[in-house]
Formats: sequence, C-alpha cells, structure tokens
Amino acid sequence: MRATPADFLVGVRLSQTKVNDFEYRWPGGAYDAEIIFEALAGQGIDYLHIASEGRDWIETARLQGGQTITGLARKVSGLPVIANGGMHDPDQADRVLTDGHADLVSIARGALANPDLPRRLENDHSLDRFDHGMLQPAATLANAKQWQTGRS
Repeated sequence: MRATPADFLVGVRLSQTKVNDFEYRWPGGAYDAEIIFEALAGQGIDYLHIASEGRDWIETARLQGGQTITGLARKVSGLPVIANGGMHDPDQADRVLTDGHADLVSIARGALANPDLPRRLENDHSLDRFDHGMLQPAATLANAKQWQTGRS
C-alpha cells in the first residue's frame, strides 16, 4: 500500500469457486471466509469484490446456514462489497442490493455479450448469451462496430 498515494483506491477480488470447478467452495466455508475477510480488512484495502465466475450468483454465493458470502464479507470486514455473477439480470441485481448482500454489483460477461446492455434493458429487449468466441479480436471488433451503428 505504500507504493500508491493515500487517495488511491485498492480492492481485492476473491472467489470461493473455481473457473474450472463450479462445485468447489472454500473447505472451511464461513469460517475460512471470516478469516480471509478479517485479514484483508486489516491490510487497509478499500473494498472487496466477490466473484461467482459468471454463474448464477445466488447459487454460488450461499454458504451453509443460508447467509451469502458477500453479506458475510460486509459484516466481517466493514468494507464496501461488490458482487459479481449474473448481474446483467436486473431482478437478480436488484435483489442483491435491496436485500443487503452487497453495496455494488459488477457486470462482466453480460456486458461483453451486450455492449448496449443499458439500452436493451431500458427497452425490454432480449439479451445475447455470452460466447467465449466474443473474446477473439475479430469478434470483439465486429461487436463494437455493430454497437456503434446501433444494430443489435
């Protein structure tokens, strides 16, 4: 933290799931999470970003006993928490914020697949599904050109 100015925000992104093993959870569950969140909060970071690897957030955020990992992060760390995982679904994002599971939500794959996401949601248009091919430069360029011309 000494390498950055005092007003430079520093956050840590965590996930209890794995990209190639969606069933994996931290072996100690909430106990492990509490240790991790307390240790990070003690290092002077400004926020925690809890990811669900692009899957249904509620499915991957629930700990045994019903609480969510993001809710536990807020309680234990006292830091703002960003939730990630399927937040392009406005109902899910609203539920996460309204029910106090997180302070902010982030949108990744849903935004990559729909660069005009706010417009689509505003006009109640369907959303395109994320495809890993979208990460290829040619596909990304084609999507950007399509978005710029206003075609969906």
